[in-house]
Amino acid sequence: MRLRFVKMNPTGNTTIFVLDPVPVPEQARIAVTLMDPSVLGGEQVGFVSLSSEGGPPRAGPARGGPGPEIAASLRMMGGEFCGNAARSLGAYLAYKHHPGLSWEGDVARGFIRVSGAKDPIEVEGRLDQDAMPCWAGCTFPGPFRVVFYRARGQALENGIIYELCSNAEGLAHTWLGVAAGAGVGAEAESEADKKAEVTAGARAGTGTSTADASCDGQSMVAVVRLPGITHVVVDADEYAPAEDVLFRLRSALGLEAEPCVGVMFCHGRRHGREPGREPGREHGHGHEHDDGHEDVMPLVHVSATGTTVWESSCASGAVAVALAKSIAGGRPGRFTSRQPRGTLYTTVDFGIGREPGQGATVRLEGEVRIVAEGDVFL
Repeated sequence: MRLRFVKMNPTGNTTIFVLDPVPVPEQARIAVTLMDPSVLGGEQVGFVSLSSEGGPPRAGPARGGPGPEIAASLRMMGGEFCGNAARSLGAYLAYKHHPGLSWEGDVARGFIRVSGAKDPIEVEGRLDQDAMPCWAGCTFPGPFRVVFYRARGQALENGIIYELCSNAEGLAHTWLGVAAGAGVGAEAESEADKKAEVTAGARAGTGTSTADASCDGQSMVAVVRLPGITHVVVDADEYAPAEDVLFRLRSALGLEAEPCVGVMFCHGRRHGREPGREPGREHGHGHEHDDGHEDVMPLVHVSATGTTVWESSCASGAVAVALAKSIAGGRPGRFTSRQPRGTLYTTVDFGIGREPGQGATVRLEGEVRIVAEGDVFL
């Protein structure tokens, strides 16, 4: 089999795009083969269909109206949504000067469809002085759901028992360095969440716990559900980074059925602006302040491929940490996520002026480079 490909490097999260059609039932197998260091090597694979439609995109999806022109469609190897892959595709489309993009100087913008996202998302790519990709961003699709849990005791043979916190205002003020929220609480738990809580308690042989208990002074985790992936945000001072932690948390929190589960191990509890010029600012997306930066170690398990990867950079993980911190702190903001191979910037807006119920909007950006393109023989 001969396949056209391009390999991108979004802040270290090396991503292979297959540009020829591959049947969905075959994609997981081919993805695992391509990720092998003896073939192409990479952390993830996406399957791309480029549109031949010309003309710039319209303003974007409108309720009851026509959608935008779609420059490309992307299906990730596990059917998940991946922000780094979406950003990379925006950078690649800019590099190829795809006719479905609109240009403003050296920045190209357009819309793509991505697995795990219901609606088209906007991407943008910037080229450097050599007309090569250097920076890219994307909107991150909702809906988002953030639920906080606290650890209650331990059962050494069966793991930790977790119980729901009814809102963010009861959070320990030291949780990842965020003060307790004032007016923005975690979403009320659903019946499904209560059932997960009961199951977690039953596994440890202790019954259920109350969801209304105070969370002050307890070990905390945040479960952040994003389209196609669920992340657990933890403090690395309390949960030492290890694969076993992911599988224990997945079991204790009732996440075994999730197609993709990640654990974001956050190191340090720092505040304030990162020194030096913000890369986002020089690319025209600067904000007046940075609400903190975290050193994040991302670990992601994809059920469809059976892979568990310590990712060099995890875009959805950066978004999960930013959302958890925004909810805990009770305010929107811009967050810096320093990951093993690069830095990602996330902006969270609680949607002032938007239609009720639309919730938060999230934008993600960071460096993207092209590594290679050509044909691969399998």
